[in-house]
Amino acid sequence: MESIGARLKKVRLAKGLTLEDARKETHTHISILKAIEEDSLINISPIYIRSFLKNYCKFLGEDPAQYITDYRESQTPQVANPRHEGKTLSLLKDASVNMALKLKPRLKIKVFGGILVGIAAAIILFTLIKTAVVRVSIFFHRIRPAATITGKPDRKELSQATTGNKPALASTISAKERQIPLAVTATSGVKLTIYARDNCLVEVKSDGKMMFRGKLKKGRSESWPAKEKIELSLSNAGAVDLQINSKHINRLGTKGQSLKNIIITKDSLIVPR
Repeated sequence: MESIGARLKKVRLAKGLTLEDARKETHTHISILKAIEEDSLINISPIYIRSFLKNYCKFLGEDPAQYITDYRESQTPQVANPRHEGKTLSLLKDASVNMALKLKPRLKIKVFGGILVGIAAAIILFTLIKTAVVRVSIFFHRIRPAATITGKPDRKELSQATTGNKPALASTISAKERQIPLAVTATSGVKLTIYARDNCLVEVKSDGKMMFRGKLKKGRSESWPAKEKIELSLSNAGAVDLQINSKHINRLGTKGQSLKNIIITKDSLIVPR
């Protein structure tokens, strides 16, 4: 009676297939395929035998059920032989290596996919944090007052700073303009208030008397009165806003621009060229 292995070999040859073709498709070591066709799978667990036969039969287009049962029954218990045992261990080792190689690409894909997901999550988290920081910064910028008033302002200044009746700020004044007329008020004399947007060295003379010389720090403000005129020098004209009596002037120059000998009276503001 023709053996199971011989029948499978006959089917393979009839289809013009080689053992190398079977190895590539079934991912089974070629020595195991030879052992199947030679009916020499000995001292191997029936679980492995069924697995090898099932894969090989599917490759050949045969029904595994017709071969697995007959192959198992055709095997008779044999006395352990050192040579057979060594061969069996070698076959099992080759089969294990082959299965590991088969699963390795899938493992790589999973690891690579996990890395990509982690990178995407980090990018999204960074974007959310950046957006939150920007929104918080904008929120505090909106609610922060234009300048922090120090000292004890009079009731009129406080009313103008906290109500909607505050006079509109003038446009940035070019250094080329020598004289800027100021609104004539009933107030006698002149009062200058400086609001510091950034640090600025300031020198103030009131009716010829030195009133202040030093750094006005960012966010602070100072006021000085005079009967006739105020002489003003700034190291950073773009860093301060002025209020002369009730008129607000938004910056006299650009950032870092130094202006000296600015003359202020209640009627006009004279900026040197």
